[in-house]
Amino acid sequence: MTTKLFLSIKGKVDDISKPFKNFLDYVDGHAPADELMQEIDSEVNIAKNREEWRREYMTLALEIEKEKN
Repeated sequence: MTTKLFLSIKGKVDDISKPFKNFLDYVDGHAPADELMQEIDSEVNIAKNREEWRREYMTLALEIEKEKN
């Protein structure tokens, strides 16, 4: 079973919790704003530096770029 969740990182409504807003801001490219986002950022950086995952990430990024054109 798969669940898809679509998030709007550019929304203007302020009826979400602060931790969720921090998460959306992080996904939008902002610096980690709290301890949880710092932990997530650290794990993201570890994943980016793993050679095997890095190759997979770069392959996926290239495929996404091809789809845009």
